Amino acid sequence: MNNLGEYISTAREAKGYSMGKLSKLSGVHISEISRIEEGTRNPKLSTLKKICKFLDISYRQCLYVKYLGNEYIANDPFLLNYYKNYVNSDLKQSYKNIIARIDECDKLISYLEEQINATDNKEMLSNTLETYQRENNTNSVIREILENKILEEYLNS
Repeated sequence: MNNLGEYISTAREAKGYSMGKLSKLSGVHISEISRIEEGTRNPKLSTLKKICKFLDISYRQCLYVKYLGNEYIANDPFLLNYYKNYVNSDLKQSYKNIIARIDECDKLISYLEEQINATDNKEMLSNTLETYQRENNTNSVIREILENKILEEYLNS
């Protein structure tokens, strides 16, 4: 099962929508929605945007779930709740991915801090720096959630 499919399924169920209702609202065929939720279909970005619109979830959040690293709303409750309820055989891989993204953001943050001191265009770099700092804050919360899930899984085995 793929993370994006689980995320969309969770959001759809939270809205109280059947796949049929989401299909009618979004114009995305029901079989397409089913395959996306099952993880057997990787949606086109235009399809993903249509689905997000009617589930009241951020397109950027879906990209974050899909790729672990695109821009998103910091500490979004829906996203954090998704990881708190995350049960998947890919738990350890997701943990490795989030650790790698935190490391990547740390390097970008250090680089941007150096560049801010060496340029006149501080505002643009400062905004970019803040985006990566917010992302790393959320990534750290998700890392902690995943660590607790892994520990829980270990203790229950």
